[in-house]
Amino acid sequence: MSAETLRRIMDETDERLAVASYGDETLAIGIETMAALGVDAAETLFVRVAGASFTDAEINTAILSTLNGLQGHIIESFDAFGIKEHPFLDQCLEAVASGFLNRGEALFSGTEQGGRA
Repeated sequence: MSAETLRRIMDETDERLAVASYGDETLAIGIETMAALGVDAAETLFVRVAGASFTDAEINTAILSTLNGLQGHIIESFDAFGIKEHPFLDQCLEAVASGFLNRGEALFSGTEQGGRA
């Protein structure tokens, strides 16, 4: 993740939240932001390992470590506000995982077919 990309994602989120109705709309924006962060992390990981001489096991370890790190940061963020369990936390964890895994699957399966995503 680059600082520029994170800033763009957060700026877009801020703009949307500034005009959003409180409640379901703000929660949906949060979920979409988590998915965008997951997508960005997958793209960053792909750029780092594509074309390098990593084994499948090393790539799989990097994928799992990155996903665990993403979800760990989300849990820590909620924990900082005193939230240890909440349905919205679960939704955020699922969104970041889905964004990350779906984008990662598209990118990494593209290399198996000889192309770049």
